[in-house]
Amino acid sequence: MRIVHVEDSAADVDLVASTLESAGLECDVVPVDTAEALEAELARGGVDLVLSDVTMPRFDGLSALRLVRKRDPLLPFIFVSGSMGEEAAIETLRAGATDYVLKERLSRLPGCVRRALAEASERKARQDAQRRLAELAEVLSLVARATRDTIWDLDVRAQCLTWWSEDPDSLFGYTAADLGSSPAGWSERIHPDERDRVLAGMHAAIDGPGDGWCAEYRLRRKEGTYAHVLHRAYLIRAADGAATRLIGAITDMTRRVELEAQLRHAQKMEAVGTLAGGIAHDFNNILTSIQGFAELALGQLPPDHPARDDIDEICKAGERGSMLTRQLLAFSRKQAVAASLVDLADVVGDLEKMLRRLLGARIAVHVAIGDGPTRVIADRGQMEQVVLNLAVNARDAMPDGGRLTIEVGTRNATMASTARDGAARESSEVALVVRDTGI
Repeated sequence: MRIVHVEDSAADVDLVASTLESAGLECDVVPVDTAEALEAELARGGVDLVLSDVTMPRFDGLSALRLVRKRDPLLPFIFVSGSMGEEAAIETLRAGATDYVLKERLSRLPGCVRRALAEASERKARQDAQRRLAELAEVLSLVARATRDTIWDLDVRAQCLTWWSEDPDSLFGYTAADLGSSPAGWSERIHPDERDRVLAGMHAAIDGPGDGWCAEYRLRRKEGTYAHVLHRAYLIRAADGAATRLIGAITDMTRRVELEAQLRHAQKMEAVGTLAGGIAHDFNNILTSIQGFAELALGQLPPDHPARDDIDEICKAGERGSMLTRQLLAFSRKQAVAASLVDLADVVGDLEKMLRRLLGARIAVHVAIGDGPTRVIADRGQMEQVVLNLAVNARDAMPDGGRLTIEVGTRNATMASTARDGAARESSEVALVVRDTGI
């Protein structure tokens, strides 16, 4: 081992070196007697131990101790002095010395050196272990942040949570202090309808032979709402098969569950639309027959026949039924495209009653029709579908009620001209405006 000996007496340096070698300690002793020389040896590195006298003409032992501790708090430092009272010895230990030996009892030195080196080795091992634990905790924290999961480690035998990921509140609003070290901090926040099932499954996994456990359930957030979570854990077992640790992760699945519910609803609506389209198509065929025979009967009756008014009402009812089937076909997107001259004011007017039923009493429907012409070349079914879709979107944006306004009118617009002079031309256009008071 490499020893730096702060001593101004060469004879004392040789005596200390021979004492250590005779005790079986192979060492390279480097004598120094100034602060600069001590600094240089420490800067070279590889120093295992520092020995020092207390009083010297050019340098004192306490100054040497402070210099060593500033550079390396764990490096063993032993005072070897010929004149040190009990109070002075205690003062050096308080200042950070490892031990002290009187020169008149130099036989104690090898044992002190061995003990000091062993303690330094243990301290370094503990420091390295703590550093590795800190690095591991940092890695686990980064993993938890990257996966957005809450990760935890349970001592099964002590029933104690030894570690929570650094930021569990990123998912559920709790801090590690809120949850505590007992598993009850987690289990009491499981939805009451699912708590027994989840705990029974976990205990069965702990008591069984397997190494894994998984459950889906609802976990109460701090503000009171419930999150749908996926909870997975890995079991570590002793040689006898008994579970000793349970390491797990809690994943927030709420968004996925909501999306799955939306998908099921969309599939249901698609099925309803397909059914509505089929019914509307068949019903339209029946109405066509009713209207056709009614018109034939009407054409065979004289103008003053008393049944003409009744048959005329049948024809009007058939027309209203045909309009209803067009709306159903627009809803189901089964209507064939057929562009024609369509009055948007009539489209909106015919849909108004249906919209009021569709949106419910919490949403007020206001329809405003302008004075100018509102005719366009379009497919009537598609125009009806546009208005219906916008109305349904508006309803979803107003869960607490509101106002839906539909305006149809004519307004002037500046159009880019295709003429050779490139001049802009004033033109008029029909505007269909749908607005709501929702989010």
